[in-house]
Amino acid sequence: MQVEKKCIHIKSKKNPTVQCESSAKNGLFCSIHNRCKHKTLWKKVTIIFTRTQRVQGLKILAFFKKYTCLNIRKRRGVAVFVPTLAKNDTDIYTFDTVGLIPFTYRFSYMDAHKHVWIFDSRFLLGSLQYEGTLINPFTQEEIPSEVIIRLQCLSEFLQKHSLPILYASSEILTPEQKWNQKVLDVFLRIRVHGYGVNVIWFENLRLTGHIRFYTKLYTLWNTELQLIEENKERIVPNHSNILFKFHPNRILYEHHTLKWWMKQNLSLMYTFLTASPDKANRGCAALYILTAFAYINPDIAQVYPWL
Repeated sequence: MQVEKKCIHIKSKKNPTVQCESSAKNGLFCSIHNRCKHKTLWKKVTIIFTRTQRVQGLKILAFFKKYTCLNIRKRRGVAVFVPTLAKNDTDIYTFDTVGLIPFTYRFSYMDAHKHVWIFDSRFLLGSLQYEGTLINPFTQEEIPSEVIIRLQCLSEFLQKHSLPILYASSEILTPEQKWNQKVLDVFLRIRVHGYGVNVIWFENLRLTGHIRFYTKLYTLWNTELQLIEENKERIVPNHSNILFKFHPNRILYEHHTLKWWMKQNLSLMYTFLTASPDKANRGCAALYILTAFAYINPDIAQVYPWL
């Protein structure tokens, strides 16, 4: 496709620094400026920096390369700036070249064979929704847990900046899309501790299942595990104010809707998984959640018979 050339004359005497916006139909000039007897060529304005300004600019560039680029590479992988480093040359979801993956969603990792793979993070996060393990579609090898932890960090970064973590038909997320992202985020937090979970466990729960799930978590925390106050505070700091705002016997007779219970349980799981700054404590909280799921679902109990 040939780019249309603009007239190289100045726009007018009143605008000597602006290039004429008309097309150059007569060689280098438009039909109007071609008739001018004294032509004045437009010159692109060049900014001249002083030596001090150049030095300061180089310092800023060096800072960006040393810190910002390094953080981006740590979060998104070695091929984020040069997608051609990856062994795969096409995106598995769109079949476009990997260079067309939006920079915001580029995610790469190196496998055990020292091969670099790059994906659209939305594809990986979508695959995590209903799969027990995350598989590299090109090699059929399981993606390591440390890579999933990086994927979780990228997911948190995207949500922090109000960006969709799953494929969306538009930039403005619908309430349903926002809800799906919240559910996926909670289950991804469980996965980073090495436990294979499935979003469908939560989505298929009916009203009675949510009531039993909430009640089981409540009894585990308050009676069955016989946790002392010190251990409770270690696992969930300030637990008395942020956990179990309602006693099961009280809300059981208030006739809440399924939607209310889903929000309540999702919020409860999120609090368990994020309250402590220590990873070991968050892993312990993930076990409580899995124990409650195993209690209400026999299929989950077969996956984790030791719970």
